[in-house]
Amino acid sequence: DDFTYTRGRHNLKAGVDFRRLRYRQRSAQDPRGFMQYQSNFTNPGPGIGGGNALADFLLGTPGFWQVQLEELGFDGRMIQPGIYFQDDFKVTSRLSLTLGVRWEYNSPWVQPRNNMAVFNFKTQQLEYALRDPFAFRTSTKPGNAVRRSIINPQYNNWADRIGLVYRLFEKTVIRAGHGWYWNNVNNNQLTQSMSLFYPFVYNPQNTESNSQLTPGFFNSNLYPARPSGTGLPYGPTFAFFTVQKNFPRPYTSQWNVNIQQSFGENYMLEIGYMGNQSHHMPSYTNYNQARLPDPAIPFAQQPLQRRRPYLNYGSINMFDRMGNASYHGLTAKLEKRFSSGLSFLASYTWSKALDTGTDISSDPIKQPGDAKSYRSLASLDVGHRFAGSYSYELPFGRGKKFLSGAEGFANAVVGGWQVNGITVFSLGVPFGVSAPSSIPDVDARFVTANRTCDGQLPRGERTRLRYFATECFSLPAPGTFGNSARNLWHGPGINNWDVSFFKNFRLWNERSNLQFRFESFNFFNHTQFGNPSSGLPSGTFGVINSAKAARENQLALRLSF
Repeated sequence: DDFTYTRGRHNLKAGVDFRRLRYRQRSAQDPRGFMQYQSNFTNPGPGIGGGNALADFLLGTPGFWQVQLEELGFDGRMIQPGIYFQDDFKVTSRLSLTLGVRWEYNSPWVQPRNNMAVFNFKTQQLEYALRDPFAFRTSTKPGNAVRRSIINPQYNNWADRIGLVYRLFEKTVIRAGHGWYWNNVNNNQLTQSMSLFYPFVYNPQNTESNSQLTPGFFNSNLYPARPSGTGLPYGPTFAFFTVQKNFPRPYTSQWNVNIQQSFGENYMLEIGYMGNQSHHMPSYTNYNQARLPDPAIPFAQQPLQRRRPYLNYGSINMFDRMGNASYHGLTAKLEKRFSSGLSFLASYTWSKALDTGTDISSDPIKQPGDAKSYRSLASLDVGHRFAGSYSYELPFGRGKKFLSGAEGFANAVVGGWQVNGITVFSLGVPFGVSAPSSIPDVDARFVTANRTCDGQLPRGERTRLRYFATECFSLPAPGTFGNSARNLWHGPGINNWDVSFFKNFRLWNERSNLQFRFESFNFFNHTQFGNPSSGLPSGTFGVINSAKAARENQLALRLSF
């Protein structure tokens, strides 16, 4: 419900919102099993590069395998109450303020069957919301080990909305604003981090070490049977997701300021700055990632499992909240309102976006607690971007500037034409150089290559077959991470023109019209290359092997009456 009250120079608004949500999901991955072959047992020796994944496959020695059998899915409930108050205050004839405050609350998820749990890192045990987790088929009675919701509620969710408009001169206006926005957490990752636990879900898996001389598993003995009895599984094959009990909501602080100048009767120029910062962004982190091998000890004497912080478990994928991101951009916009048959909007942005990981599950960190180790250009950073849209009615035919007296067939040929388009020039998508995640031998999720020189070629030397200096990158030594940044440069840019030509035919009266349309996407058929292959080792390293769609044309008729 929303309420509005106007008194004098104040326009007061207030509102209340209440939602009750239900979210149901089956989250099991690989219920039929998954195997990955990584050349662990066909390389020349422990910790030495080489080998062949296909050869490991022929030997039947997977480097990683898992299976996940889900008997009880997630069936969550939550409430979302919220209130706001806002005052649009016209201080003077030149100055207007918007002052608002909001409060909102997202209750933690709970389930009627209480089939949730969390890992206690101090006791190294699972804590269940259900009193007897092995009676989950017949009992829903909660226990006292942990709250039903697992996550602690967060009530201090206040947010401001501040806006300012000041008319500096007759045709010059300054605008500024700030807002604090509470973000929702991705339900898919959050709920599976609380509910994919044994005995509700059985998820054995194993990661073989590069230092092993003999395989621990073969194709013939994968996927152990579900344990019987009431003992909780543990050991190197028991891997799971978990979440922090104190999981603060992610939030974004956003601000902007711009100046608008009107000139002539139909033109407006705007120049501005906008920025934001996001904190507590969620991401997955393997809290049981092993320590790097000690170079003073033979590699073969340091199996991966012995170097884990929690020896009785495999991967412990924590749904963490230490991600951060920032954005700063300068903008310029020129707009012409429709007059004399022409309208257009042209805008340019010069910006930079940084983050500790753009993807919630694919951009992790080197070590738990080290959120800045992979801070770099965000994968969605654009840098420079120009976009223009335009529409022009050609000045020919009846009632137009030229050939205004045309009638009949002559007007049907020369009149009623319209040209429209959208033009975009932009830098490409950022990319970096990666290496196999098995090289450090720590059960890492992501590894970059070693970088010995800059590697960026001058624009005139970049080709499809050599987009960057590949000799500047190499595989890290076994048992180490690479030193390259997660994202280094932007890939090939965008030069795209979408153009359309319309021809309007007036029919039996003023309200009837037949419109012929010719629309062309990528009108000039510029090749829009994709990013080069940037993963080591690869026979196409540094080579561009993809491109966006070529020119596409389409014809259409539209009848209005």
